[in-house]
Amino acid sequence: ETLRSVTCADGSRSTIRFKYPEPISHHNRAKHWVDDTNNRRHDPIALSAVWRTKWWPTRQFTFLLEVAEANAANARSRARKQKTEPQLDFRRSLAKKMLTNNLDD
Repeated sequence: ETLRSVTCADGSRSTIRFKYPEPISHHNRAKHWVDDTNNRRHDPIALSAVWRTKWWPTRQFTFLLEVAEANAANARSRARKQKTEPQLDFRRSLAKKMLTNNLDD
């Protein structure tokens, strides 16, 4: 159920209650996720901007890395119910953990 405050013709304020159909509700809840991912992968330094290349396979690879990195940072913040860590801090921490992992032991 959704509440909306509206201004009536006489200038008074009124609150109305209504139910969105489920698909619209899902859309409104999740529509910012693509924007969040794009903003995080471009700001402050996009991998594709650092790794300058015109070679198509490398450009696709950097795009997939950027999206995976941004999704990981966003998912981690949602799971912890915390504010998202700055992108460069997350990238630095992720790189260090990838270099010092013990998965092959």
